[in-house]
Formats: sequence, C-alpha cells, structure tokens
Amino acid sequence: MEENKITIGELGYRESEEKYRALFESSSDAIMLLTSDQFLDCNPATLKMFGCKSRDEFLGKHPGQVSPQFQPNGRDSYENANEHIANAFKNGKESFEWMHRRVDGTDFPAEVLLTPIKFENQPILQATVRDITERKQAEEALRESKAPTETIVEHIPLMIFLKEAKNLNFVLFNRAGEDLLGYSRDNLIGKNDTDFFPPREAAFFMAKDREVMNGMSDVLDIPEESITTLKRGQRLLHTKKICIRGKDGVTKYLMGISEDITERKKAEEHLKELNDVRSKFISIISHQLRTPLTAINWNLEAILEGDFGKLDETTHKFLQITHKESVEMARRINDLLITIDIEEGRMVLEKEEINLESIVGEIVAEMMKKCALKNITCRYIAPTVDIPAIDGDGEKIRTVIIKLMENAVAYTKDDGKISIKLEMENDMIRFEVKDNGVGIPTHEQHHIFTRFFRASNASIMQTDAFGLGLFIAKSFVEQHGGKIGCESKEGEGSVFWFKIPYR
Repeated sequence: MEENKITIGELGYRESEEKYRALFESSSDAIMLLTSDQFLDCNPATLKMFGCKSRDEFLGKHPGQVSPQFQPNGRDSYENANEHIANAFKNGKESFEWMHRRVDGTDFPAEVLLTPIKFENQPILQATVRDITERKQAEEALRESKAPTETIVEHIPLMIFLKEAKNLNFVLFNRAGEDLLGYSRDNLIGKNDTDFFPPREAAFFMAKDREVMNGMSDVLDIPEESITTLKRGQRLLHTKKICIRGKDGVTKYLMGISEDITERKKAEEHLKELNDVRSKFISIISHQLRTPLTAINWNLEAILEGDFGKLDETTHKFLQITHKESVEMARRINDLLITIDIEEGRMVLEKEEINLESIVGEIVAEMMKKCALKNITCRYIAPTVDIPAIDGDGEKIRTVIIKLMENAVAYTKDDGKISIKLEMENDMIRFEVKDNGVGIPTHEQHHIFTRFFRASNASIMQTDAFGLGLFIAKSFVEQHGGKIGCESKEGEGSVFWFKIPYR
C-alpha cells in the first residue's frame, strides 16, 4: 500500500506549494486530500482531531473502509459518505454536518466542506473538517434557555406580538393575542392592522409603528384612550411598542405588548363616580352642619358667660355639656373637610418662621388641665439645647401636636402617666409623646395612620371617635418633609413621634 501513497509534492503544486503547505500544516481545522478511492494526505490537525498517531492511519485507504474512527454510529453511514463525495464532484462543492468517531470510540459533531481540486485531469477533493461540539452545546443551551421564555410569552395574560418592519405584517402572536382579537394565529400571521381594525384606527396604529421605525422613539406608549373595534366588539387597549434593531441600526421588528384595560377603566370610572358622590355628600352635609353649629356655639358661649343673665347651677352645668358636645361635633366636621382636601390635593402649606418650642409649651399647658381631670401625671421634658426655627405652617404643626397629645390623654386610664419630649436628632427636630395607656395590638399597628381606622381596643376608652386624627397628622408632617411613627404594646402604652427638618 505504501507505493500507492501520493503526497502534495508529488501532485506538483509548483509555485503555490510552499504557501499551501504552510496553510495546510498550520490550520486548526482538519484538512484531508482524497480521491473517490483513497486518502492522499492529511494535516496535523486531522491527527489531533481524530486521535490518530500518524498519517499512515489515513493515507492510501478508502474513505469508506478507513480505521474505526469512521465506523457508522447509527445516523451517518458509508453510503452517505459516498453520496456526499459524488455530489461534490458533480456540483463543485458539498457541505454537510457529520457525526465522526475518534479512535477511542467517542463521537463528535463536525462541519464538513468538500471542494474538488483539478490536477492533470485527476479528480481530487479537499475535505475540510471542523469540530462543532462547542457550537452544538451552545445551541442546545440556547434552546433550553428559550424554552422558559417561550412558555412565559405563551401564557402571560397580555397580548404579545411581533411585526416585521418591511410591511408591518404580524410574524408572532401569543395565546392571549388570539383571545383578545378573536382570531386564530393562522389568520393573523402574515397580515397587518388593516386586516383587522377599522381603517381610521389601522392607519393610526401603523403611523405610530412608522414613528418608532423612523427613529423618533425606541419605545412608544399608545394612549389608553385608543378604542379599537375588534371581532369581540369595542375594547380599550393600552399598548407599548418596542423597536428591535439589528447591529446595523436598522429596525428589523416591532414588538408590541397590549393590555385589555376595558374592565379596569370601567371600574375606575365607577369608583370615580362613587368618590365624587361621596365627596359631594360629605361636603354638603359638612358645610350645612358647620354653619348652624358655629351659630349655636356662639350663642351657648354667650349664655354661659352670663350675657343673658345669671344661670342657676343645674342649667349652667347642662349647657356646659351641650356646648362641649357641640364643639366636638364642629371639630369632627372640620376633620372631615380637611380629609377631603388632603385626598383631593387641595391642602396648601402656608409657610412661615415657626418656634416649635413655644408651640409645644402652649399646648402642654392646655393639656395639663385635661390631664388633671383624669388625675394623669403629665411631664414635659424640655430640650437641653436651643431648638432652631423651622419653615412651616404653624397651624398645621399645632394640629399635629394637639392630636397626638389628645390621643395620649384619651387612651390613658385615670392615674396614668404621660411624658412629652422635644429634642434635636441629627438634622431633624423630634417631638415625642409617651403614655402608659391601652396600647395598640401589634397586628393592627400598620393601619393606625389610615383614614377612619381605629384599633379594636380603642372603643373601650372612647366610643364615638372618627379615626381621622392620625391620618391628618401624618399628612401634615409629610407635607413638611418629615416622618411620623409609633411604637406600641397592647396593655402597656404607646409612643407617638414625628420628626421635621429645621431651617
């Protein structure tokens, strides 16, 4: 067999022999020269790729009868190999993927290119073989990684679609898209908006598509007011379209994500109507009640002060109770109006220079009288450093302090204790009121600053409160750029505090 071997030199590559030999020997791909009957030569990469020790394992042997590395593995056969060789000679080129086997019996996928070389009328093939194991592994990993994504896209309750840029035809639709439009994917793919929407709306959507493609925007939100007549009837869609560009910067596809917000908008409109009715009702009732209550309070105060003659003790006591309840009713109506203003964004901050220490001192003096009625010990811990002025709304800050202190008095039993503290804390001024009252159940504490909320044990101490005081206090503190909070333990008391920045 040795005398039948043919080398490159013997084939006479003449002028290009040295250049070809250098490429041949240094290539990382396996390169083999063969005829339809036998291998003529192979480079070092071939030996390394197939696990061979020398060229002798190839040279002079028939491609279909070579050593075990070319044994069929169940998918590729000798007949296929002969067919590829014949096609290469016939067509001038043949490329294909092939599962090869190494000397040690392991298989690997390869990309094969057969190129005919004419030499002195002798048909010769150059076979270039590239190991594509890593590429196949990467493709498999990509398929595995795409599978969850495709599952999510298919089952997500939003319509997701893809349009090709040229004609704006649909190339992808998920299940939610079929349900929303009322058409199967077979009817959707390859068509565009003009096939499904009324002319005016189709023109609007396609114009927006072209906006994105022309580079005016990479992401486009179509207004929620866009009403679309579909096979299922009128629906309200909120659509976001995203431009997908190639490496050259040219738009290849448009991806759209649409949400059917018809029912949500109906619910929002209904809720808005209910809120409007509620606000109007509360506003009308509050104003109609507050005006006569103000007149009643003025008259009661005049009578109690003796403007209409001296009252006997029983009558005076009775009118005092009536006046107190009337004032409380007026205060609650005022809280309702403040709450409506807060919710509707009408609460304005009237800023001025405020001496917080002075305000706290005045309110503590007033609260001492209420504490005395319940024999509550009230202690004010004055600041040990100068408290700087703040820029804020004096009336609103006063309201916050009053509401926190009134709660402390209301929910502390007779003979209890309350302490008030004002101090500096880093770049903030901190006010705190601590009591040993009924406290707040732990599982309810995250609700205490919401409107109309009252702790489950609060009715023991005060049966008819509205539950608006802490909501208002929180809103006013946050308007000043501050924070408000509470620490409490049921049966042991609470600490309410707020912090606001100074000037």
